[in-house]
Amino acid sequence: MGDAATAGSGPYSLNITNAQDHAIKIGQFDKNEKLVGELSLEPGQKGTMKYEADTTGLLKQADADGNYKPDASRLEFYNGFINTSDIDGRNAAIHASDGKGFEVGDKQSIADKAPDSITSLDSAGNKTIAGWYDGSTDKMKQGGDFLTNELGTGMTYQHPNDDTLGQGSNPMRHTDSMSLDVVFGKA
Repeated sequence: MGDAATAGSGPYSLNITNAQDHAIKIGQFDKNEKLVGELSLEPGQKGTMKYEADTTGLLKQADADGNYKPDASRLEFYNGFINTSDIDGRNAAIHASDGKGFEVGDKQSIADKAPDSITSLDSAGNKTIAGWYDGSTDKMKQGGDFLTNELGTGMTYQHPNDDTLGQGSNPMRHTDSMSLDVVFGKA
């Protein structure tokens, strides 16, 4: 199986690998949540998402029906700052590295450990763990607590204020690399 096409445009590239056991669709969204690029990847397949310098954007994985839900995990980028976020929910484990010491996110599959009370299923039975978001419901609070207990806060945003945490516990990272390797794994 060959690598997938390239989507998006610009000198920066996110080289994405599907580490899940089913086909996935990854969407790139601009700062206004408008879809600007899309890749479909079979298990083990790689594709490249391009973006411009000084662009604010994010990547999300669609559900089994091709819908980009608001509770999806995110890889966010702006001006060399890269972070992963499960604040809204976790439907994938996202990990990014530049091969030179920069690393953010995680490759842990924790959804099967999550209680049913904090998960939802798409039409194929893939789980999404509830995120903290604004902490206004018990499900959000329990989901945020579960994610923090399983993953900590140092590599992926679990709460909106995680960027105020001290060195080593803050998930915001900066890299000058123009190319990152990104893995979308099972939530």
